[in-house]
Order: sequence, then structure tokens, then C-alpha cells
Amino acid sequence: MCKVANGIFVVVTLLQVIHVKCDSDVSMILLEQFTDAANTSVNFVRRSVASSEKVGKGRTLAQDKVNDIRGGKYSGNVKIAGLFPLFKTAAGDCQFDSAGARRLQAFLMALEEINNSSDILPNTRLSYSLYDSKRDAGISFFQAIAAQVWGSRVVVGPANSGSSVNSQLVLREYAIPQISYSSTSASLSVVEDYPYFMRTCPSDALQVAARERGIDILSTQSFPPNADDFSTQIQATLESKALIIMIFCNLDAATHLLEQGYGMGLGGSGYVFLGSDSVTNKQIYDRFTEGVDVPNIMRGFHGFHAYSGYGTYAHDAFIENWTTLAPTYNESTGLSTWAFAVESGPETSLFGQNQVRVWVWIHSMRTVTGWCSDAKDDAGAFLWRRYDVECIDESFITYDACAGFIPDRADVSGYVAYTYDATYTVAYALHELIEVRGIPEEELNGDEIFSAMKNVSFMGATGLVSFDQETGDRTEGVGYIIVNSDGYINNPIGVWNGNTGISMCDPLAEEHTNKLIAVECDVAQVWSTGEDSVPRDKLLTCMAGHYYLEDQGTCVACPDGFFTATSGASSCTPCPAGTYDDTPGFPSVGCTRCPPGEFTPDMNMSSSTGCNPCGPGTYQDKFMQTSCLDCPPGFFISVARSAECLKCPAGW
Repeated sequence: MCKVANGIFVVVTLLQVIHVKCDSDVSMILLEQFTDAANTSVNFVRRSVASSEKVGKGRTLAQDKVNDIRGGKYSGNVKIAGLFPLFKTAAGDCQFDSAGARRLQAFLMALEEINNSSDILPNTRLSYSLYDSKRDAGISFFQAIAAQVWGSRVVVGPANSGSSVNSQLVLREYAIPQISYSSTSASLSVVEDYPYFMRTCPSDALQVAARERGIDILSTQSFPPNADDFSTQIQATLESKALIIMIFCNLDAATHLLEQGYGMGLGGSGYVFLGSDSVTNKQIYDRFTEGVDVPNIMRGFHGFHAYSGYGTYAHDAFIENWTTLAPTYNESTGLSTWAFAVESGPETSLFGQNQVRVWVWIHSMRTVTGWCSDAKDDAGAFLWRRYDVECIDESFITYDACAGFIPDRADVSGYVAYTYDATYTVAYALHELIEVRGIPEEELNGDEIFSAMKNVSFMGATGLVSFDQETGDRTEGVGYIIVNSDGYINNPIGVWNGNTGISMCDPLAEEHTNKLIAVECDVAQVWSTGEDSVPRDKLLTCMAGHYYLEDQGTCVACPDGFFTATSGASSCTPCPAGTYDDTPGFPSVGCTRCPPGEFTPDMNMSSSTGCNPCGPGTYQDKFMQTSCLDCPPGFFISVARSAECLKCPAGW
């Protein structure tokens, strides 16, 4: 059996295939084709630049520093690009991506602090251009091209691994460093494929080192992106007889997988599901089909949230600064889930046109019906007002979408703070090169910047920030909060980090706070079994003569007339015809053959009495037979259980 002191174990890993590798020659051909049409691609992904002329020039972030550059106070200007998901694609109903918007805000917050600082890059301003990556790998590819065309020296983002993979296909060809705040796929650590990628978030490699810890993996199933039918993978998992299942995929795929699995018998009492940090999201409870038995599906679910320095001085300061940020969206109208069609009329809209609003329901789209920040990036595009949201009914002309929000302490997930630290990583590296080493900004190259970024070490909002010099993965300050579902919500029950290992909460303690994570955790650990006992896995090895009884989670002796010849059996085999069980009342590892002169046509005979004697006139000269033979002409036998017939005397 897998022994697990902390309740975290892995037996089956479901991996989501996130990309297809292509060689350098192919990617260069693509880059040449797309770069030749750079203006077209930039316009395609950034229509808001042209549309912003409707409103006029807006004040950019840290505009004072821009004016100082023009006035000669600052001698340098370094361009960086930010890739953040603000709205989903049409396939995702163009839903507002609140998590992405909050990460963008952390990026802007860090930039404003850096650009107003006299200690970090005092003579250089960081200018920036924003791209809505939409958590879409294809769009991220084009936007990486747009960022390169704009002159970006570093790219911060995008949010998910598939998008980062495609961004690297572009950025590696131009030696542009990329630092992600929430792309966690372990494959991104392969330097040969992603030579200019690094991240402040933990790699999934920290969650999947099962084999190195002596845990047997019975089966590994994979599926492509956007899959919605998991029946093949579920059936294979059922056949593996595993009760403990680890899921690595995006939130939508996990919801479909859990729902379909439960319908096919994979899940419920006795099962333990473990989810990676992308799966362990409170939104998962709202993603299931209406009417599905969510409490029984989710009860006992364990997962991980990226740990981001909770309780440290730097994190507390980050939170305090966050709560002082100005709102970028006015929700006072209460119409954040409505869109409007535009017709000519007397009413003046937000954008100064004469319009009449016809209110219609369009999924859960965020739209501008009140006030939305008019802040712009240094490329002239609005930060929060979006014109590139394409979910629109054919009967409508246009509508305006806003990605703004009102900052609140509750908004700060782990990846928000990781974004903040990613931005500071860029700034500290550039400070080392420009201010300390004295390298002019125009002479910097991507290799120098990337090397300096990997050498950065500082106390950030997520703890101590430092990186592996080879892979660019975070080496310090990484960890996870362990959460557990009671069927309705996820509750924190402990924490793991690379320095201290696992620290589980004690719900019976007087102090219901885990000091390592500074969050209350006074809820007892919950399992899927009705009595909340720790479920067993099916790796429990039963000795020969026994089998694993699933309902009881234990080993049971084979009943009389049945046997198991080897250990680890999940069922017993009946004694075949012509045999019997010679150890009634005891575990049996095999059956005994009926001797010559006896037979049995029946299976699972529990004693030697199951072997029937051959009657007079019949015989059987072999073991393990199911019938007797008649004596041939000229031969006879007058007694039972004979193995041979006698020759008749002369004259008979």
C-alpha cells in the first residue's frame, strides 16, 4: 500500500497535452511570413489602438516620468510588453477574465512604483505595451510578434502554459526574454525548447515527482486541448483499478472529466482526486452541468494553490498598497453582465456618440455602461476599455467592453503577487546592467538581459525570489497551500514549501492558524468515504490465497472451492472441473486434482467429496478428469474407483 503521512499521494496522472513541438527551421519560416505582414498582425490583435482615437489622448501610467524624459531628467527608456488575458475568445463566450485583469493591475502597480522610484532605474523609465492574450495559444503567437515589432526588450506573461509555449516560438528567435507569472507546465523548463523562458510561479514538476518518491503509477492518460469527451481515458483509468487520481489540466477540462467520470463510476466514495493548482479553483463548483451531484463528486477532493508569501512583511506591504489603488470600473449601475446595441438616437454614450442603448443578455460579458478608466499604455491603446471582444450577435452593430474592476483584498490570489514580482525581476535586472555595470540601454542584448534576470535575488511579495541558472525556474519562495473540499467549498488544511516540507493544520488546536500560511484552517480534513476514514488505494498487496475486497478496503481469504496462486489479486479463481479444494476453512493457493478412478464435471468443489467415483463397468486412468470411460469389449470391472479394467477370463 502507498503510505502517505500527509494524505497526498498519486497513482494515476491525467496529463493535458498543451502543444506540439516544431523545429527551429519551421518556426523561422512562420516568423518570416508573419513578420512580413507585421502591420496587419499588429492591427489584428490591437484594434483598440485605432479605436482609441474616438476618445482622444489619455494620460498614461507615470506620465510625469514621460515628461521628465522629454525634459532630459531621464536618459533611458526600455520597452517591455505585458501579455494578460482580459476576455476569453468567442469559444469561451468572450467571458471577462477577472483573474487576468487583476494580474494586469499588479503589473501596472509594480511599473508605477518602479518608474516613481529613485532607487531602481533612477535614470531610466520602463515604457510598456499591453496585449490581451485571451488564454489562447494562437493569439499569443501573433501578439508575441506584435510585441517584437513594437520593440519590446522583455515580455511579461502570458498567463497559461500553452500561450507561453507559442510565445516562445517567436521570442526565442529574437532572443527576447520572457518571464511568466502563472505558466506552470514542467515542459517549459526544457532549455533546448524554451531557451528564453523563466517564471516566478512554481513549476508543475514540484507536483509530479511521484516516481522519485516510490509511488507506483498504474496508468497515465492524456488528452488534447479543448477535449470534451473523456470516456476512453476514464475507462482506461477504471481498468487500472486505481483509487487515487491526479489531474493536471485546465479548469474546464477538469470539470468535464470529473463529471463524466462520476457518471461512468469513476469517483464518489472511496476515491481520492488530487488537482494541480489550475484545477483547484473555487470557480470549479459553478462549472458543472446543472443537476449534477457536485457534493459527491467534489467531497474529499484535495488540491494545491500556489503559495505567495502570505504573512511576510513584503506580502503585507503589497496587500496594503493594493487596497489603495483607484478603481478602474464603476459598478454602480449594476449592469456588468449586459451588453447594448447601438442605434442612432439622442442619448449620449460613454464614448461621446449619439446612441440609444438596447439592453440584451449576452452570456456573462462585462460591458461599459457607466464609467471605465481611460488610462492607456505607451502604444496609445486603452488598458481597460476593449474594442477587440468579438462575441456579438449579428443583429447588433457594436458594443464596448471594460476589463476594469475595484481592487479589494480578496482579489489577491497567488498569481497576482507572482505578477508583481515578475515585473520587479525585470526592473532589478535592468538596474544591474544599466546603473551598476554602466551598459547603455541601446547596447543591451537579450542574452545579457536574460542572464541578469536569472541572477536576480530579492525579497518580493511572494517571498524570497531567486532562479535556477539553467532552467530559469524559481528556486526559493515556492510552495503550495493544500486545500480540501467538503463538497461545497475548498478549505485550507496545510502548506508545503521547498524549505520546510509539509505543515498540516490541527483543527483541534486553540490557535486555528497555520503560521506558515497565515490563514485560518480550523476545518477537519474530509475524505470521500461516508465515515471520513482515509481511503485505501488498490496497491494494497494481498497474499496468495487472499483477494482485495473493495467495499471493506481489506484482504479476505478465498472461500472454499476458490484460490489465488499469486499475491495482489483482486478476485479469486474457482477450482476448475476435475479438481477440488483440499484445505476447506483455510486460504487456498491452488486446487487438488481428482485422482484416477474419480471425476467431477463441476467447478469450485470445496472438498475431496466433490470427486465422484467411477462406477462398475467404467474406469478413469488419468488425473483431473470430468467423466469416466466404459470398459472396452472383453474387459470388465466390478468395483468403483477403478483406474483400469480387467480382461475377461477365457470363455467369458
